[in-house]
Amino acid sequence: MNIQKKAIARGFKRGIHIFLAGVLIVSCTQKRRTNISPEELERQRIHATNVSKMEIFSFNYLDDSTLETKPHATDVFEYNKDGNVVRQEHSVRRPDQMNLEPELIRITQNEFDSTGLLLRALYSYPSRSQDSTWIKYDYDSLRQLSSQTFVSLFPRQHVWSIYRYEYDEIGRVIRETEYGTTFNPELNFNDTTLSIKRLVTYNYDGSSNLRIRHHIVPQFGPDTEMVFHAVSDGYVEGYEHTPRRYDGNGFLIEYKDRAPDYSGPTVRRSYRFNASGNPVECIETSPDVKIRQLMKFQYEYFH
Repeated sequence: MNIQKKAIARGFKRGIHIFLAGVLIVSCTQKRRTNISPEELERQRIHATNVSKMEIFSFNYLDDSTLETKPHATDVFEYNKDGNVVRQEHSVRRPDQMNLEPELIRITQNEFDSTGLLLRALYSYPSRSQDSTWIKYDYDSLRQLSSQTFVSLFPRQHVWSIYRYEYDEIGRVIRETEYGTTFNPELNFNDTTLSIKRLVTYNYDGSSNLRIRHHIVPQFGPDTEMVFHAVSDGYVEGYEHTPRRYDGNGFLIEYKDRAPDYSGPTVRRSYRFNASGNPVECIETSPDVKIRQLMKFQYEYFH
């Protein structure tokens, strides 16, 4: 999974997960350096079809099996010509405000260098005008992500988390260390006073299938494990009790709903595509609800 894409993906809502997977866990599959991840397949498709903008409109099916007349969530992605997301907007319409325009909740802006490496991501929240965060990305001489530094800009600019990565001789990540919150008025990125909050180890089998183990420091709960591996018709990734399954083109086709005890239903997705191979509609179904969500896609293109 492309490291940059995963970092961009942090905090995105369920509708966005067709293309980008969850936020606070950095992508493992580009670090694995084997197989092509769903995120990279998506970037390649956006690049090949010259998409400059994509909008996703998410509609829920109500208890009486009727579809919402207006989307409850809207996500807008803007791309550069390499297929990288340079801006994303997430808007939500609350159930008691369905007659109003959706509220813009979050804006994400990403900066890349001339070779396509992600340098910085800025997250801002219009409803909380002074609340924003940016992430600084650093790389080693082999262009591998070496660290991510999370900086809060309110109430005062300070570093609150740093992630560092170690790799094996063939470029696969083997260790991730998260350093804890501190206040740094100088913003000099010197993390020697930060305490370790979490260690993550990455283990590979002979086929480079991956098992990721999260060690919480100090220990306040059980360690957790994630898996990522290619299957005959796609990929499987995620925590073992809530796996996510992708097809060979990188589209999310099945995931386990997150009930409090992980006993939620298995949700399946089916797609309708345009002539370019980009989705124009996605329908979510689950055993207890015939249809639970409909997503519609609109595109603009570079000329």
